[in-house]
Amino acid sequence: MHRSHTTILIIALFAIITASCNDIVNSIQHPPPVNLFFNFKNDSTYLYILDSRMLLMPQVNGKTLSIKQEMKLLCTYRVTRATVNRKNTIVTYTRITMSSGNGYNSNSFDSNDSTNVDSLYAPIASMINKPFNLVISDKGLASAQQLYETQPI
Repeated sequence: MHRSHTTILIIALFAIITASCNDIVNSIQHPPPVNLFFNFKNDSTYLYILDSRMLLMPQVNGKTLSIKQEMKLLCTYRVTRATVNRKNTIVTYTRITMSSGNGYNSNSFDSNDSTNVDSLYAPIASMINKPFNLVISDKGLASAQQLYETQPI
């Protein structure tokens, strides 16, 4: 069974958000975990921006490589129903930018750039302006349902 690229991206984003909440402030003291909750109100719309920048420095054959990766995701959350136990939202990705480079090769994508037709990014480009339902429970658990046809990746 093939998973849609939307589901995989949602899982990855929630993993990034969750992992970033337990960062260590310093090497001596470990802060307690932080619980994050969406405080969505009925009939409201929110702009969510995720800006991720990573520097990876793996060692290969005794040499350290420097790999820089960046991703920016802009999406809107439109609340269609909010109760104490769950929030029903419609999520729409409005822009995605990605870049990766290692000093020898670089690769980039911007969903606002219609001249970039690299087939590598076609599944990501197809997600732009395609809404999907996201239901968030009072415990922070999320489930998604696509509102458009997808192709397996």
